[in-house]
Amino acid sequence: MLQTYAKAMSPVEPEQDQNAAIQYCQDNLLGVALLIMDEQLQRHEVTVDLYDAQQQKLGESRFRCEADHALFTIRDRAGNMPEAAQFHAFMPSVDKLALKADNWTLRLDKTSPQLMRMPMADSRNVYGLAHGDALAAIEQQQQWPFQLQAMLCGESGQQKPLKTTALLNSILARSLISAAVSETLDAEARLLRFKLQQETTKYAKLDNSIKDIPNHVLETQLRDMEHLVAETDYALGRVSQAIKTLEINHDNFDWRLNHWHSEKTDWQMDWQSDSKYPPLLERLHTDIALLKNHVAYIEGKLIHLKGACTRWRSYITEHRHLMTKHLGHVEILLFS
Repeated sequence: MLQTYAKAMSPVEPEQDQNAAIQYCQDNLLGVALLIMDEQLQRHEVTVDLYDAQQQKLGESRFRCEADHALFTIRDRAGNMPEAAQFHAFMPSVDKLALKADNWTLRLDKTSPQLMRMPMADSRNVYGLAHGDALAAIEQQQQWPFQLQAMLCGESGQQKPLKTTALLNSILARSLISAAVSETLDAEARLLRFKLQQETTKYAKLDNSIKDIPNHVLETQLRDMEHLVAETDYALGRVSQAIKTLEINHDNFDWRLNHWHSEKTDWQMDWQSDSKYPPLLERLHTDIALLKNHVAYIEGKLIHLKGACTRWRSYITEHRHLMTKHLGHVEILLFS
């Protein structure tokens, strides 16, 4: 990927723009997906070191296969495969609980995988395909291992639109885009919720002693509240738009999966399940529900904040009126 961008920036001497390519890709990275294809997946574990911005190692993140939770299975209709291939997700973990609340991005300027703590995160996913003993099948001159790989991952040099591309290209691209949208807005919403909780609690306590607060302080507090109201309204618009984007992506993803069977008549893909949501779409449903929960909470806090604004504005107006009336009485006394 870096070589492609470096060559685009400097076709003659791409190595001169390697650092610029790294920075561009780092700034625009949505996510990374790693696919492991093997006979079995239980023995695989991906370990990635975690660093802070000062290059101090903080711990490590480990990705392990969810062996009992296949996202889908696939096999050839001709029955040449001894068993269906299973596609699994690897679940991430960290060795320190404190690290779980941080955001991490993949360092593209390192030769070995490293995650660095950043204000915003990219999406990282590890998947595995357990395809049985393909090596023995190749030794027996069977073609299904090559056909399976071409169908899932595409053939070298293929350039096709997303709707007609290799199956995993379509699945992983949609999954990464959805994860990037949901994780970014989830992080923003969590920060806003924390800020709103602090501010609404502070003003709720001050409400009991509002008469003791100088008018110029109340005016400053009112401006701060109005600024936070505007910030919250803007954030709610972003989250609501993200929810709509995820819902559209879900519908497109569902359509793609349902129409894939009619395009690939030589293969049988089973992605439905008896659970509430199909495993491939479960993450999308969870992300949409999470963002809707954020919206409900933020809207509730916004009502409290707008109520505090009304209370502060009313008291400031009343106080100004009383001051004007008092000054009027003083003026009458001075000239009487």
